[in-house]
Amino acid sequence: MTQMDADKLNNQHRFIIYYRGDGGNWMPLDLSSLRKALLYLGGALEFAASAKAAALSETERDVIRAGVIQNFEFTYELSWKFIRSEWTSLTGTDAPQSSEK
Repeated sequence: MTQMDADKLNNQHRFIIYYRGDGGNWMPLDLSSLRKALLYLGGALEFAASAKAAALSETERDVIRAGVIQNFEFTYELSWKFIRSEWTSLTGTDAPQSSEK
């Protein structure tokens, strides 16, 4: 992540989601790691679609493609963990398992 990307991440409008904690108190849900993962995924997709990436050899493009796929999988799993956590805190029951497993 470049310094400009980090600054963009830090200067974004904050959208805070609250949930009820164990004691019934409202607590903020920290989405910073998900926001960061989405920023990395966006950067990887931008590079993969760029002229710079198109000028690489086929082997190098395959490596870039594999990196984008891995970035997507990480972001997907992190999103699913946030959804499961929110489900559990709202309903008090375990969330359904991902159908992708």
